[in-house]
Amino acid sequence: MRKLFAILTMLAALMLASVTAFAAPSLVDNAKVLTPQQRQEVLAELHKQEQAHNVRIAVVTMKTIGDAVPGEYANKLLDDVYNDGQKGNMVLLQVTNTRKWYIATDKQLKQVIVGNEGIEYMSKPMVAEFKKNDYAQGYITYAQKAGELLEYYEKEGEPWDPNAGFNWFALVIATGIGGAVAYGCRALLISGMSNVQEAVEANAYLDKQTFALTHSNDTYLYTNISAVPKSKSSGGSSDDGSVSESSSDDDHGGGGGSYRYYNELKLLRLRLFIAAAFCKREVIMRRTTINSGFFICFIANLIVNWEWGFIAVLLWGFSYWFNLSWYPAAAMAVLWLLMGFTLTWMIIWGSSARDNFRPNQQLKNINPYSAKNEDVLPKNKK
Repeated sequence: MRKLFAILTMLAALMLASVTAFAAPSLVDNAKVLTPQQRQEVLAELHKQEQAHNVRIAVVTMKTIGDAVPGEYANKLLDDVYNDGQKGNMVLLQVTNTRKWYIATDKQLKQVIVGNEGIEYMSKPMVAEFKKNDYAQGYITYAQKAGELLEYYEKEGEPWDPNAGFNWFALVIATGIGGAVAYGCRALLISGMSNVQEAVEANAYLDKQTFALTHSNDTYLYTNISAVPKSKSSGGSSDDGSVSESSSDDDHGGGGGSYRYYNELKLLRLRLFIAAAFCKREVIMRRTTINSGFFICFIANLIVNWEWGFIAVLLWGFSYWFNLSWYPAAAMAVLWLLMGFTLTWMIIWGSSARDNFRPNQQLKNINPYSAKNEDVLPKNKK
C-alpha cells in the first residue's frame, strides 16, 4: 500500500504540472531545485540528445518518495509515463531529502547501456556536480554522457565496454616474446663470462680464512609496539557516483546510489578540527584530570555546535516578546546540552581507552635463557 501511495503521489504531481502519460516533459522538477533559466538550459540539452538518437531521456526530481524504493519508483515512471521513445527510454530520478539518485532504462536501452559500467559512465561525472550543489550541470552532464553512449552504440553496433579494448591473447604473446628475449640476453651474458660456475651452497661464497665465530648470544632489550589505524572497508554505499543499488529485472536496467555535498563534508571536517584543537591539550595529550578535561571539552563542543544554542535563544526571545510558551526554548536548550555532553563523553571515553595502550613501554625480560645486559656490556655495571 505504501508503494502504491507513493506511485499515486508521483502521478498526481505530474498531472498537476499539466503532464500526461503521452506528452510528459523530459524535465519535471517537483523538488524545485532549478531556476527557470536553468530549467531551460537542461531541457535544451535533453531535447538535443533525444532528437539526435530518437530516444526519451528524462529527469524527474522529487523531495520525497516516502518508503518507496528509488529503483522501483523509476521503473514505474518508465512503464507509466516515459514510454514513447522510438528507440528506448531512460529516466533519472533524484530524491532530494535522502540524496538518492537512480538511472533507469527500459528493455531496449538495457541492451545499449549495459551493466554498472554504463550507468557509472553517466553517474560519476553527474554526481560530482551534485556534490557541488550544481544540479543543472549535473543533469546536463547526464544527458551528454547518455548521448555519448548512444552514439558509440550507433557507430560500433555494440554497447560501450571499458574492457573491450583489452586483448588477452595479445598480452600472452607479448609476455612470451619478452620472456624469450630476456632469457636469450641472460644466456648470452653468462656465456661471455669465463669465471662463472654454479654454486649450490651458501658456504661456497664464504672465505673461511677471514672469519671465525668465537662467541654467540642474544640479549633482549625492549619491544616497540606500533598502533596502525585499520583501513576502512571499501564496501557499502559510495557517494562518488558508483552504483550501490539496483532494481533491474527482465524489462528494466539501471542502477543508483547516494551522494553528499562537498560543503557538508568540509563543515564536518572543520568542526572536528575545531573540537580537536580545543581538546588536544586537555584530552588527546591527556595532561589534565578527567574533571578539567571533561569541562573544557564540553565547552568546546557547545561552541562548535552553536546553532542549537542560537535557536534556543531565538525561541526564548519569541516567547518573551510575544508572550508564547517557553517550553520549545527549554527543549532546544536541553538538546544542545545533551549533544555537547554526548560528544564530550565519546571523546573522553576514546581517549581513556588509548591510555591503557602505551606503545613505547619497555617490557621486562622474563626469558631465562637470554643473556643479561651485564653479561654483554660489563662497563655498564654499577
